[in-house]
Amino acid sequence: MYSRKTDKKLNNSGFTLVEMVVSVAIMVIVAGAIGVLLSGSLSQYDYNEGTVGLQIESQQYAQRLGNSIQVTGYGVFVEPATDKDGNPSADCDNIYLYTIDPANSGAVLCDVYFASPTDSTYNDGGTTKNLYTIKHYQSSIDKNQYDSGITGGWSGSVSSAEPYAGGIASVHYTVYDQNAVKMTSSAFTMDRPASSGAATEAMVLKPKKVTVEVRFMNKNRKLTLDDATFFFRNDSVRATKNKP
Repeated sequence: MYSRKTDKKLNNSGFTLVEMVVSVAIMVIVAGAIGVLLSGSLSQYDYNEGTVGLQIESQQYAQRLGNSIQVTGYGVFVEPATDKDGNPSADCDNIYLYTIDPANSGAVLCDVYFASPTDSTYNDGGTTKNLYTIKHYQSSIDKNQYDSGITGGWSGSVSSAEPYAGGIASVHYTVYDQNAVKMTSSAFTMDRPASSGAATEAMVLKPKKVTVEVRFMNKNRKLTLDDATFFFRNDSVRATKNKP
């Protein structure tokens, strides 16, 4: 009596060349698909993060500037900002908001919001332009000196200015009078309404509101705060050219 042992041959031949090529090809396709999905997700995240950042900055800017405009009780003036070459800018304005100093009724405070050009640039229809930073500082002057129209004597300076909002491609402030008529440069030739002549008085009616149009840029993404309107709460505000 004997036992018979059956030997089984093990298949140790491994993958064939064709199987290896097919496997590598599948891995490359899967890795490429994952890379595309990951890249798209990161790009979308970056886009959303930049957009949210612009929205937050625009809201903060509008809220802070709107509060300043609303509490302005003495005067307002708007002029073009200065570009990198020292010339008037067609893209950005400066705004000056005047109030009576609550701590000293004999002084006038001026909140200056000016656009300062930076070295950062963007492409605007094939033209390279500089981005601006809006900065703020406060200056003061004796009320009698201010009312007399004497220039100079303001305290505070640009050197004390603090950044207010960055990445500004353009910002424009438009002042409207009590008749909702846009106040052009001719409206700023007098501090007080003329005493006679209806046409003349119409030119220098008291300011009523300011509309703000500002365009923010971040990584070539744009967000425009279009035609935000803020009303002066005090009807004694007047146009002026006396500024720090």
